[in-house]
Amino acid sequence: MSYDRGVFRRASLVLVVVSAGVAGTVVSCSSLPDLTFDDVGDGGGAEGAAGDGGVGASCTCQAVPAGWTPVMFSTSSRRSCPDGTNESDLRVTSGDGTPRCSCSCSDVGGSCRSGNFTFTLTGEATCGVGATTASIPVDVGSCSALASPINLPAVAFAKVAHTGPTSCSPKASVTSQLSGGRVCQAPPSAACGADQVCVPRPANGFDSCITKSGIDACPVGFPGRSTAGTSADSSKACLGCACGTPGACTGGSVSVYDGSMCKTTGQSHGATGIGTTCAATSDSSFTGTHFRSTPPTGGCGTTPTTPPTPGTIAFADARTICCK
Repeated sequence: MSYDRGVFRRASLVLVVVSAGVAGTVVSCSSLPDLTFDDVGDGGGAEGAAGDGGVGASCTCQAVPAGWTPVMFSTSSRRSCPDGTNESDLRVTSGDGTPRCSCSCSDVGGSCRSGNFTFTLTGEATCGVGATTASIPVDVGSCSALASPINLPAVAFAKVAHTGPTSCSPKASVTSQLSGGRVCQAPPSAACGADQVCVPRPANGFDSCITKSGIDACPVGFPGRSTAGTSADSSKACLGCACGTPGACTGGSVSVYDGSMCKTTGQSHGATGIGTTCAATSDSSFTGTHFRSTPPTGGCGTTPTTPPTPGTIAFADARTICCK
């Protein structure tokens, strides 16, 4: 003898309800212990039409705050909604949607850590008489060849100088995380009482939540708040970031050697630690062919003079999601 499992389940449900009615008890969905509605119909398909006693997903009948709709929610759009639920993908941020901001300052017109030193070499102590100059990269820690040899006389004085940025450019950034979320909503069901709705059972990593159009506070019992929409525009999320004037480039040095090993031992020569003040070189009477350099410090600071003011993340079709 064969039977249809869908018919058998509906007949069982009717028997339970009728039996309760015969006993003189007013039956609502909440009075049926842990009642679950299945989505398998007569032909094995979805049975989600309102009014036929079925719902589109396994769920329980529960009361939810007025104006809110029960959903299953995940901050990842990679999770699959259960069969029979309506699926929506959203852009989501935690909290009430107020952005968190940061601000950085970048060099304009140069940098203390890039470009070239102006290397000045003379035979007198002020580096201002009969000087020769060369351009040497400011940040080369390895032993590297000079573009052109430098002849250091028997009496040699030298210094380096570097021009830094002319201004600082501010850049405000949104540090609030925007992610691609997904909600699953069960279709309406006539099986639940007038003051109840079909609340999907959490599954596949989803949370049990409620949602409402617009930006609103979460009701008691649902403390996990997120703000979402079908799309999000953060172009006006952080405003007013400003930076001060750049500081002068200070420090830095160049060392010049007569060999590709950049050594000063044995027969090797090197004028080391040539800085921004004109001074006698540590060695002389050789032709420099290689160098090392260390960059100066200064330029634009990392801290803005005016921090950014949080603006708004504009959500299309904005909604509030609150989870247990």
